[in-house]
Amino acid sequence: MCRDPNARVSEVWSNEGWALTFHRSLTLPENDSYNHLLQFLSSVQMSGLEDGVEWALDKSKTFTTKSLYSLTHRGVCVREADNIWRAKVPLKIKIFLWQIDNNRLQTAQSLKQKGWQRSPLCALCGKTETVDHIFFHCSIARLIWCGIRDCLGWAECPVSWATWKNKWAKGGLKNPKRFTIFLFAGIAWALWVNRNKMAIEKSFPKDPLQVLYSGIPFLQKWRPLLKQADRDDMMKILEVLKSWAGSTRPGREQSRH
Repeated sequence: MCRDPNARVSEVWSNEGWALTFHRSLTLPENDSYNHLLQFLSSVQMSGLEDGVEWALDKSKTFTTKSLYSLTHRGVCVREADNIWRAKVPLKIKIFLWQIDNNRLQTAQSLKQKGWQRSPLCALCGKTETVDHIFFHCSIARLIWCGIRDCLGWAECPVSWATWKNKWAKGGLKNPKRFTIFLFAGIAWALWVNRNKMAIEKSFPKDPLQVLYSGIPFLQKWRPLLKQADRDDMMKILEVLKSWAGSTRPGREQSRH
């Protein structure tokens, strides 16, 4: 990411500090890592002795292929994203969650910033289409999260990716965090598929709960990826959601009469 990856240390260091420049802006996790690096470097004291080479990832201080794999893994999975990469969902869904986490989804707002000539507004409610709007603020998303809150006994609904990531995904609910992440992945994917149908195909759901009904099959399909002990518990959660959605469908009460 550096503008000059071949620069010498002496060329990016002065008495005032480090003078590194990058060819693009850093994501939040990258910026945190960069600040951590600067903090680490500030504690380094030069001894004046001749340099030597040690391999810090192995106790022997010598290179091993096993420790190289560890280095590669660390380079891909920053600590804050561990919950995403460990989720029991298909790889493309993990990448999808990573895109949400790093604000890389092609929302109307992000496309507009890249020179897109069309509207940056949500096709359904006319508000600026951001990541938080699609998955938390849009009327369909709010309805679904309120229903899940009532079904599962949550104290509140998620209101943004930041609060979901920093609180909910770390086990801040009654359900185990692995269930919370799994459930969010299915609902978020259903919301994204629905968003694309509205924005690209101009196809709008006749019933808001249609989006929830499309998310439940995703979760059922991914359920075998869970540990054996978790599959039955997740199925019970899905049955509760289907029961709530069935009893809440518009026109259901009228049809009974």
